Amino acid sequence: MLRGAIRASRRVPFRHTPYRSPRHHGTRNFWRDCNCLNRCCCVTGLALLLLWLKNAAATPTKSSFLGEHMNLTQIPASATKVSLRFKHISQLPGGAFSHLQHCTDLDLSHNRVSYIDTEAFTGLSSLQRLDLRNNEISSLPPGVFSPLKQCTALNVSSNMITAIEDDTFAQQSLLVELDLSLNYIRVLGPHSFRGLVMLKVLYLQENDISFLPRGVFTGLTQLNTLHLDSNQISSLDNNTFQGLYSLERLSMVNNPMRELEWEWFATLPRSLALGLSSSEQDTDMSWNCDSLCWLKQEEMAGTITWHAPGFVGYSLKCTQGSWSDVYCSKLGESNLCF
Repeated sequence: MLRGAIRASRRVPFRHTPYRSPRHHGTRNFWRDCNCLNRCCCVTGLALLLLWLKNAAATPTKSSFLGEHMNLTQIPASATKVSLRFKHISQLPGGAFSHLQHCTDLDLSHNRVSYIDTEAFTGLSSLQRLDLRNNEISSLPPGVFSPLKQCTALNVSSNMITAIEDDTFAQQSLLVELDLSLNYIRVLGPHSFRGLVMLKVLYLQENDISFLPRGVFTGLTQLNTLHLDSNQISSLDNNTFQGLYSLERLSMVNNPMRELEWEWFATLPRSLALGLSSSEQDTDMSWNCDSLCWLKQEEMAGTITWHAPGFVGYSLKCTQGSWSDVYCSKLGESNLCF
Protein backbone atom coordinates (compact mmCIF):
# COMPACT_ATOMS: atom_id res chain seq x y z
CA MET A 1 0.00 0.00 0.00
CA LEU A 2 2.86 2.37 0.84
CA ARG A 3 4.50 1.66 -2.49
CA GLY A 4 1.22 2.30 -4.27
CA ALA A 5 0.81 5.61 -2.46
CA ILE A 6 4.33 6.68 -3.40
CA ARG A 7 3.78 5.73 -7.01
CA ALA A 8 0.41 7.46 -7.08
CA SER A 9 2.07 10.71 -6.07
CA ARG A 10 4.39 10.44 -9.08
CA ARG A 11 1.82 9.56 -11.69
CA VAL A 12 1.74 11.79 -14.73
CA PRO A 13 -1.57 12.37 -16.53
CA PHE A 14 -1.88 10.98 -20.03
CA ARG A 15 -3.12 13.40 -22.67
CA HIS A 16 -4.68 15.37 -19.85
CA THR A 17 -6.19 18.81 -20.48
CA PRO A 18 -4.96 21.20 -17.77
CA TYR A 19 -7.57 22.47 -15.36
CA ARG A 20 -8.82 25.94 -16.19
CA SER A 21 -10.43 28.12 -13.58
CA PRO A 22 -13.70 29.94 -14.39
CA ARG A 23 -11.90 33.19 -15.21
CA HIS A 24 -10.19 31.43 -18.13
CA HIS A 25 -13.63 31.06 -19.63
CA GLY A 26 -14.64 34.69 -19.19
CA THR A 27 -16.17 34.41 -15.71
CA ARG A 28 -15.03 36.94 -13.13
CA ASN A 29 -12.76 35.67 -10.36
CA PHE A 30 -14.77 36.95 -7.41
CA TRP A 31 -12.29 35.67 -4.79
CA ARG A 32 -9.57 37.81 -6.36
CA ASP A 33 -11.52 40.88 -7.46
CA CYS A 34 -14.21 41.13 -4.77
CA ASN A 35 -13.68 43.19 -1.65
CA CYS A 36 -14.65 40.73 1.09
CA LEU A 37 -15.46 43.59 3.45
CA ASN A 38 -18.66 43.67 1.50
CA ARG A 39 -20.28 40.40 2.60
CA CYS A 40 -23.07 40.78 0.08
CA CYS A 41 -20.65 41.04 -2.81
CA CYS A 42 -18.83 37.83 -1.86
CA VAL A 43 -21.99 35.83 -1.27
CA THR A 44 -23.36 36.98 -4.61
CA GLY A 45 -20.09 36.15 -6.32
CA LEU A 46 -20.01 32.66 -4.85
CA ALA A 47 -23.60 32.05 -5.88
CA LEU A 48 -22.87 33.10 -9.46
CA LEU A 49 -19.74 30.96 -9.54
CA LEU A 50 -21.64 27.87 -8.34
CA LEU A 51 -24.37 28.58 -10.88
CA TRP A 52 -21.78 28.76 -13.67
CA LEU A 53 -20.22 25.45 -12.60
CA LYS A 54 -23.63 23.78 -12.47
CA ASN A 55 -24.53 25.00 -15.95
CA ALA A 56 -21.14 24.01 -17.36
CA ALA A 57 -21.45 20.47 -16.00
CA ALA A 58 -25.00 20.09 -17.19
CA THR A 59 -24.39 21.30 -20.73
CA PRO A 60 -23.70 18.24 -22.94
CA THR A 61 -21.99 18.44 -26.29
CA LYS A 62 -23.01 16.50 -29.32
CA SER A 63 -19.78 14.57 -29.50
CA SER A 64 -18.94 13.93 -25.84
CA PHE A 65 -20.44 12.40 -22.74
CA LEU A 66 -19.20 13.29 -19.27
CA GLY A 67 -20.35 10.10 -17.62
CA GLU A 68 -22.94 11.46 -15.20
CA HIS A 69 -24.81 8.14 -15.41
CA MET A 70 -23.30 4.83 -14.37
CA ASN A 71 -25.69 2.99 -16.70
CA LEU A 72 -23.42 2.79 -19.73
CA THR A 73 -26.39 2.20 -22.05
CA GLN A 74 -27.43 5.79 -21.43
CA ILE A 75 -24.33 7.10 -23.16
CA PRO A 76 -25.52 8.53 -26.51
CA ALA A 77 -24.63 6.22 -29.38
CA SER A 78 -23.41 9.24 -31.35
CA ALA A 79 -20.77 10.17 -28.75
CA THR A 80 -17.23 10.35 -30.07
CA LYS A 81 -15.48 11.32 -26.83
CA VAL A 82 -16.51 9.58 -23.62
CA SER A 83 -15.04 10.46 -20.22
CA LEU A 84 -15.82 8.22 -17.23
CA ARG A 85 -13.06 9.39 -14.92
CA PHE A 86 -13.51 9.21 -11.13
CA LYS A 87 -16.74 7.16 -11.38
CA HIS A 88 -15.73 4.36 -8.97
CA ILE A 89 -16.04 1.80 -11.76
CA SER A 90 -14.69 -1.58 -10.64
CA GLN A 91 -15.63 -3.87 -13.55
CA LEU A 92 -15.90 -3.65 -17.33
CA PRO A 93 -18.45 -6.30 -18.39
CA GLY A 94 -18.66 -7.82 -21.84
CA GLY A 95 -20.32 -5.57 -24.42
CA ALA A 96 -20.33 -2.57 -22.08
CA PHE A 97 -19.51 -0.19 -24.94
CA SER A 98 -20.90 -2.16 -27.88
CA HIS A 99 -23.23 0.66 -28.94
CA LEU A 100 -20.43 3.27 -29.14
CA GLN A 101 -19.36 2.55 -32.68
CA HIS A 102 -18.48 6.22 -33.30
CA CYS A 103 -16.39 6.68 -30.15
CA THR A 104 -12.78 7.70 -30.84
CA ASP A 105 -11.67 8.62 -27.29
CA LEU A 106 -12.53 6.64 -24.15
CA ASP A 107 -11.21 7.78 -20.77
CA LEU A 108 -11.62 5.27 -17.93
CA SER A 109 -8.76 6.58 -15.81
CA HIS A 110 -8.84 7.14 -12.05
CA ASN A 111 -11.35 4.41 -11.27
CA ARG A 112 -11.17 1.09 -9.43
CA VAL A 113 -11.23 -1.24 -12.40
CA SER A 114 -9.87 -4.64 -11.38
CA TYR A 115 -11.78 -6.87 -13.82
CA ILE A 116 -12.00 -6.54 -17.60
CA ASP A 117 -14.08 -9.03 -19.54
CA THR A 118 -12.46 -10.28 -22.75
CA GLU A 119 -15.43 -8.81 -24.66
CA ALA A 120 -15.48 -5.49 -22.79
CA PHE A 121 -14.33 -3.44 -25.77
CA THR A 122 -16.38 -5.20 -28.43
CA GLY A 123 -18.02 -2.70 -30.75
CA LEU A 124 -15.44 0.08 -30.33
CA SER A 125 -14.43 -0.22 -33.95
CA SER A 126 -13.53 3.49 -34.27
CA LEU A 127 -11.63 3.91 -31.00
CA GLN A 128 -8.27 5.62 -31.39
CA ARG A 129 -7.31 6.47 -27.79
CA LEU A 130 -7.97 4.42 -24.64
CA ASP A 131 -6.93 5.62 -21.19
CA LEU A 132 -6.94 3.05 -18.36
CA ARG A 133 -4.34 4.62 -16.09
CA ASN A 134 -4.74 4.78 -12.32
CA ASN A 135 -6.89 1.70 -11.83
CA GLU A 136 -6.40 -1.65 -10.07
CA ILE A 137 -5.82 -3.87 -13.10
CA SER A 138 -3.56 -6.82 -12.25
CA SER A 139 -3.63 -8.64 -15.59
CA LEU A 140 -4.56 -8.10 -19.23
CA PRO A 141 -6.64 -11.03 -20.53
CA PRO A 142 -5.39 -12.41 -23.86
CA GLY A 143 -7.28 -10.79 -26.72
CA VAL A 144 -8.91 -8.13 -24.56
CA PHE A 145 -7.77 -5.39 -26.94
CA SER A 146 -8.49 -7.34 -30.15
CA PRO A 147 -11.55 -5.22 -31.14
CA LEU A 148 -9.49 -2.01 -31.00
CA LYS A 149 -7.92 -2.31 -34.43
CA GLN A 150 -7.90 1.48 -35.00
CA CYS A 151 -6.30 2.32 -31.66
CA THR A 152 -3.19 4.52 -31.87
CA ALA A 153 -2.63 5.39 -28.17
CA LEU A 154 -3.09 3.06 -25.19
CA ASN A 155 -2.31 3.98 -21.59
CA VAL A 156 -2.41 1.27 -18.91
CA SER A 157 0.07 2.95 -16.56
CA SER A 158 -0.26 3.16 -12.77
CA ASN A 159 -1.97 -0.19 -12.30
CA MET A 160 -0.97 -3.49 -10.68
CA ILE A 161 0.04 -5.50 -13.74
CA THR A 162 2.73 -8.09 -13.03
CA ALA A 163 3.22 -9.71 -16.44
CA ILE A 164 2.62 -9.07 -20.14
CA GLU A 165 1.75 -12.29 -21.93
CA ASP A 166 2.66 -13.11 -25.51
CA ASP A 167 0.45 -11.54 -28.19
CA THR A 168 -1.37 -9.25 -25.75
CA PHE A 169 -1.33 -6.50 -28.39
CA ALA A 170 -1.21 -8.68 -31.50
CA GLN A 171 -4.19 -6.94 -33.15
CA GLN A 172 -3.01 -3.36 -32.50
CA SER A 173 -1.07 -2.92 -35.73
CA LEU A 174 -1.78 0.85 -35.77
CA LEU A 175 -0.71 1.54 -32.18
CA VAL A 176 1.84 4.36 -32.01
CA GLU A 177 2.19 4.94 -28.26
CA LEU A 178 1.97 2.35 -25.45
CA ASP A 179 2.36 3.28 -21.79
CA LEU A 180 2.90 0.43 -19.31
CA SER A 181 4.87 2.45 -16.76
CA LEU A 182 4.30 2.52 -13.00
CA ASN A 183 3.14 -1.07 -12.73
CA TYR A 184 4.68 -4.14 -11.08
CA ILE A 185 5.72 -5.92 -14.26
CA ARG A 186 8.31 -8.61 -13.63
CA VAL A 187 7.75 -10.89 -16.59
CA LEU A 188 7.82 -10.07 -20.29
CA GLY A 189 7.24 -12.86 -22.79
CA PRO A 190 9.45 -13.18 -25.87
CA HIS A 191 6.45 -12.08 -27.96
CA SER A 192 4.79 -9.61 -25.59
CA PHE A 193 4.94 -6.86 -28.21
CA ARG A 194 4.42 -8.90 -31.34
CA GLY A 195 2.21 -7.18 -33.90
CA LEU A 196 3.06 -3.59 -32.91
CA VAL A 197 4.58 -2.79 -36.28
CA MET A 198 3.76 0.95 -36.09
CA LEU A 199 4.75 1.54 -32.45
CA LYS A 200 6.99 4.58 -31.98
CA VAL A 201 7.04 5.15 -28.19
CA LEU A 202 7.10 2.47 -25.46
CA TYR A 203 7.06 3.33 -21.75
CA LEU A 204 8.23 0.54 -19.42
CA GLN A 205 9.79 2.61 -16.63
CA GLU A 206 8.98 2.22 -12.93
CA ASN A 207 8.41 -1.55 -13.02
CA ASP A 208 10.19 -4.59 -11.57
CA ILE A 209 11.76 -5.90 -14.77
CA SER A 210 15.04 -7.67 -14.15
CA PHE A 211 15.31 -9.71 -17.34
CA LEU A 212 14.56 -8.86 -20.96
CA PRO A 213 14.03 -11.99 -23.09
CA ARG A 214 16.07 -12.36 -26.25
CA GLY A 215 14.26 -10.74 -29.14
CA VAL A 216 11.51 -9.25 -26.96
CA PHE A 217 11.54 -6.13 -29.15
CA THR A 218 11.81 -7.95 -32.47
CA GLY A 219 9.35 -6.55 -34.98
CA LEU A 220 9.23 -3.05 -33.49
CA THR A 221 10.93 -1.64 -36.56
CA GLN A 222 9.35 1.83 -36.16
CA LEU A 223 10.12 2.28 -32.44
CA ASN A 224 12.15 5.44 -31.86
CA THR A 225 11.82 5.92 -28.07
CA LEU A 226 12.19 3.25 -25.37
CA HIS A 227 12.00 3.99 -21.63
CA LEU A 228 13.38 1.32 -19.27
CA ASP A 229 14.21 3.60 -16.33
CA SER A 230 13.85 2.54 -12.69
CA ASN A 231 13.70 -1.22 -13.13
CA GLN A 232 15.91 -4.01 -11.81
CA ILE A 233 17.95 -4.60 -14.98
CA SER A 234 21.56 -5.53 -14.21
CA SER A 235 22.55 -7.20 -17.49
CA LEU A 236 21.42 -7.54 -21.09
CA ASP A 237 21.67 -10.10 -23.86
CA ASN A 238 23.56 -9.39 -27.06
CA ASN A 239 20.27 -9.71 -28.97
CA THR A 240 18.04 -7.79 -26.56
CA PHE A 241 17.67 -4.82 -28.90
CA GLN A 242 17.74 -6.77 -32.13
CA GLY A 243 15.35 -5.37 -34.72
CA LEU A 244 15.10 -1.84 -33.32
CA TYR A 245 16.24 -0.27 -36.57
CA SER A 246 14.63 3.14 -35.92
CA LEU A 247 15.54 3.64 -32.25
CA GLU A 248 16.77 7.15 -31.48
CA ARG A 249 16.33 7.44 -27.69
CA LEU A 250 17.03 4.75 -25.09
CA SER A 251 16.68 5.63 -21.41
CA MET A 252 17.94 3.20 -18.77
CA VAL A 253 18.41 5.59 -15.85
CA ASN A 254 18.35 4.13 -12.33
CA ASN A 255 19.01 0.44 -12.95
CA PRO A 256 21.49 -1.68 -10.93
CA MET A 257 24.02 -1.99 -13.74
CA ARG A 258 27.75 -1.91 -13.10
CA GLU A 259 29.03 -2.69 -16.57
CA LEU A 260 27.92 -1.98 -20.10
CA GLU A 261 29.00 -4.12 -23.02
CA TRP A 262 29.35 -2.76 -26.55
CA GLU A 263 27.80 -5.94 -27.94
CA TRP A 264 24.50 -5.11 -26.22
CA PHE A 265 24.11 -2.02 -28.39
CA ALA A 266 25.91 -3.20 -31.52
CA THR A 267 22.70 -3.67 -33.54
CA LEU A 268 21.22 -0.27 -32.62
CA PRO A 269 21.39 2.58 -35.14
CA ARG A 270 23.60 5.60 -34.66
CA SER A 271 23.28 8.30 -33.61
CA LEU A 272 21.68 7.19 -30.34
CA ALA A 273 20.60 9.32 -27.39
CA LEU A 274 21.31 7.28 -24.28
CA GLY A 275 20.04 7.85 -20.74
CA LEU A 276 22.25 6.27 -18.10
CA SER A 277 23.07 6.75 -14.43
CA SER A 278 23.71 4.94 -11.19
CA SER A 279 20.89 3.45 -9.16
CA GLU A 280 19.14 5.73 -6.67
CA GLN A 281 18.88 2.86 -4.18
CA ASP A 282 22.61 2.07 -4.23
CA THR A 283 24.40 5.22 -3.19
CA ASP A 284 27.74 3.39 -2.99
CA MET A 285 27.48 1.92 -6.48
CA SER A 286 30.26 2.80 -8.90
CA TRP A 287 30.71 1.82 -12.52
CA ASN A 288 33.76 0.03 -13.83
CA CYS A 289 34.50 2.71 -16.38
CA ASP A 290 37.52 0.76 -17.65
CA SER A 291 34.97 -1.28 -19.57
CA LEU A 292 33.26 1.83 -20.97
CA CYS A 293 36.00 3.08 -23.22
CA TRP A 294 33.91 2.16 -26.25
CA LEU A 295 31.17 4.45 -24.88
CA LYS A 296 33.62 7.27 -24.30
CA GLN A 297 34.88 6.91 -27.86
CA GLU A 298 31.37 6.95 -29.29
CA GLU A 299 30.61 10.03 -27.19
CA MET A 300 33.68 11.73 -28.63
CA ALA A 301 32.65 10.74 -32.16
CA GLY A 302 29.07 11.94 -31.61
CA THR A 303 27.52 8.57 -32.45
CA ILE A 304 26.12 8.36 -28.91
CA THR A 305 24.84 11.43 -27.10
CA TRP A 306 23.29 11.76 -23.67
CA HIS A 307 19.50 11.64 -23.51
CA ALA A 308 19.67 14.38 -20.86
CA PRO A 309 22.75 16.51 -21.63
CA GLY A 310 24.95 16.95 -18.57
CA PHE A 311 23.03 14.39 -16.51
CA VAL A 312 25.55 11.58 -16.78
CA GLY A 313 28.41 13.92 -15.95
CA TYR A 314 27.44 14.13 -12.29
CA SER A 315 25.47 10.93 -11.72
CA LEU A 316 27.64 8.28 -13.39
CA LYS A 317 30.15 7.43 -10.71
CA CYS A 318 33.26 5.55 -11.76
CA THR A 319 35.59 3.55 -9.56
CA GLN A 320 38.39 5.61 -11.13
CA GLY A 321 36.69 8.95 -10.41
CA SER A 322 34.11 10.81 -12.43
CA TRP A 323 33.03 10.08 -15.99
CA SER A 324 34.55 13.33 -17.18
CA ASP A 325 37.97 12.17 -15.89
CA VAL A 326 37.96 8.98 -17.97
CA TYR A 327 40.41 9.32 -20.87
CA CYS A 328 40.60 6.98 -23.83
CA SER A 329 43.04 6.75 -26.70
CA LYS A 330 41.99 8.08 -30.07
CA LEU A 331 39.11 6.36 -31.74
CA GLY A 332 40.22 3.26 -33.63
CA GLU A 333 43.64 2.97 -32.02
CA SER A 334 42.86 1.15 -28.80
CA ASN A 335 40.07 0.22 -26.44
CA LEU A 336 42.11 1.03 -23.34
CA CYS A 337 41.13 3.76 -20.90
CA PHE A 338 43.67 5.72 -18.91
